Amino acid sequence: MSIRSVQRIFFVFITSFFALSSFAASTVNLNSPQAKLVMTISKNQLQIVNQFQTPLGLTGFVVKPLRGGKSVILYVDKTGKYLVMGNIINEDGKNLSAEYTAKYITAITAKDAYAAVDKTHWFTEGSANAPHKVYIIIEPNCSACHMLFQFISPIIKKGQLQVRWIPVAFLRPDSLGKAARLMYAKTDSERVKLLHEDEKAFNMKDEEGGLKVLAKNAKDKNIAKAYKQVEENSKFFSQYFNATPVLVFKKTDKSPTFLTGVPQPAQLQTFLAGVSGQW
Repeated sequence: MSIRSVQRIFFVFITSFFALSSFAASTVNLNSPQAKLVMTISKNQLQIVNQFQTPLGLTGFVVKPLRGGKSVILYVDKTGKYLVMGNIINEDGKNLSAEYTAKYITAITAKDAYAAVDKTHWFTEGSANAPHKVYIIIEPNCSACHMLFQFISPIIKKGQLQVRWIPVAFLRPDSLGKAARLMYAKTDSERVKLLHEDEKAFNMKDEEGGLKVLAKNAKDKNIAKAYKQVEENSKFFSQYFNATPVLVFKKTDKSPTFLTGVPQPAQLQTFLAGVSGQW
């Protein structure tokens, strides 16, 4: 298995959905020496979205590229002469940067993404009465998505989980055509059947889904529609996330969150216990 595959399969919580802090905005002082250093070093190619203070005396700046891209956190010292990137870990081994990311980036991303996810093009699998409900962003050639599918299929079948599948395409040249084939089907049940076909014939060695590409046909408006739907899904995905699969859902306290990666079978019940039954 390739390194890329291992990286995708490794269970990665973008944040611990049990411990997301509420967002507390700070006034951004663009005239401070610290903010000026950020803009100078970035050659004014970054937008400062927010700033906060750390116990270390460093000012944290949430920044986003002006030309598009994901937000990151930069740290500047009190003098405004030194900029620091990377993890801040205290003497107890606690990753403070992970906490800052959860509070100042992930919580906002989750809120914005959940507000927009219902406008994507999805199809449903599972009982409407399921006690847990999750949007899952998948790529037809994604090996981590394949593993997630295998892990949760029995849970869906038992009526414990309802999923709204959101197909995207970015991994391989034929990904768009495969994802479009899913959306080209007329009903959700037909789409679910095709998804199962893709996963049943998945080639883990080559990281390739089993579906055939939907051939483009200028005379068939439904084919053009299916391609457009996947392209719109992919645009949504790239706006908020970096890798698949992505699980977007509400916690039991009804606050939105997400995670990227594959919960291992032993962790699924713990995961589900924190997932709401409401969209």
